[in-house]
Amino acid sequence: MGARELKHAFAKAEVFFKSGKDLGKKSVYAFHSLATHEFWGLWDYKNANQSLQKALEINPMDTDVHECLAEIHTSLGDFTSALTSIDRSLQTNPLSPNHYYTKANIFYLQGHYDTAQKLLNRSLEIDPNFALSIQLKLATFIHKAERENMRAFLSQQHNLIYPELYEILYDLLYKERTYDRSFIIQFIQKLQALQPRPLMPWDLFLMVQFDRNEAVKLLCSKVEQKMGQVINFKHEKFLEPLRKQTEYNNLVKKTFPDNSLTFKPERPQPIIRPKEYLTESETEHFLIALKNKMQPPESVYLNAKLTLRSLAEMIDLHPNKLSWLLNEKIGKNFNDYVNGYRLKAFQKKATDPNNSHFTLLGLAYESGFNSKSVFNDFFKKSTGLTPKEWVKKNI
Repeated sequence: MGARELKHAFAKAEVFFKSGKDLGKKSVYAFHSLATHEFWGLWDYKNANQSLQKALEINPMDTDVHECLAEIHTSLGDFTSALTSIDRSLQTNPLSPNHYYTKANIFYLQGHYDTAQKLLNRSLEIDPNFALSIQLKLATFIHKAERENMRAFLSQQHNLIYPELYEILYDLLYKERTYDRSFIIQFIQKLQALQPRPLMPWDLFLMVQFDRNEAVKLLCSKVEQKMGQVINFKHEKFLEPLRKQTEYNNLVKKTFPDNSLTFKPERPQPIIRPKEYLTESETEHFLIALKNKMQPPESVYLNAKLTLRSLAEMIDLHPNKLSWLLNEKIGKNFNDYVNGYRLKAFQKKATDPNNSHFTLLGLAYESGFNSKSVFNDFFKKSTGLTPKEWVKKNI
């Protein structure tokens, strides 16, 4: 769909949205839907904000409304207000992968990649296939120059189209390899032909590293079409090389003539006791079921492909409730909980003289770890020593 057709489609949609709002003046859903259209479809953040305020008058605790507010504040660069809004969402619904992604994105755009990764890990514990979190986590690896971690993470993703994209962008960003112009242009065209469009503007990020003048033109085209993938363009670090160009700065001024909003959210009051997702008897039952799965003879942690979802299926519990059980009743997230068992299994194997002919990494893989970096990082975090140092002290 071209820009003209897209604009016409949005104009027609707006009529229907407003009609629906008038028919259901007391519906949070109607105001939220209108705000989503106004913000993501029209980039009209002021009217979107007004629609959300009307939704909050009906239900001040609606998590999707607060999340949408966070997205608006993020696009404007008001990260403090954005965090306040998304914290309200998470306080009410701590089991939403999208809420954790939204909060991670706020830190990502400020360059706080470690914090962003922790939040993305939480999102992916709840839903390992959550595409937004997968792509944003790959972006954090690239910004942090963590190629091996990026590759380890990529090896676990089986639904990515053109996984070589991230290697190419890494090469261009850090000048580790050169590519012919025709190859990059053809690859960008393949990305642009994808339907639905990629969630992040990877074609633009590649063009920035290859031809900045063409990158500005591509960005202007995306902004003109109101593509949601570039709504945070003025904060995206991949676009940093464009910020000295006059055309880019004119685009920012034209797109965001006034960054202020009349509404500033207040910090949410802390909840004294978190919502109980399981009764006391259910909690006891599932803790026992969980322990049985982790101990011999099953020892499911030895499966390197074990996920929150697959473990939840084994004990007949919804993944969201398992995530809550682990965090609230055991005090660990899924990765730390499972890797704790893997660590003990490794330590037992590593101190067994019968295994002296195996490498430490080989024993780690036999214990359920699926990457060298995850194993080394978790071991050092848990023991304060490297695997080699620990083995030397304990043999």
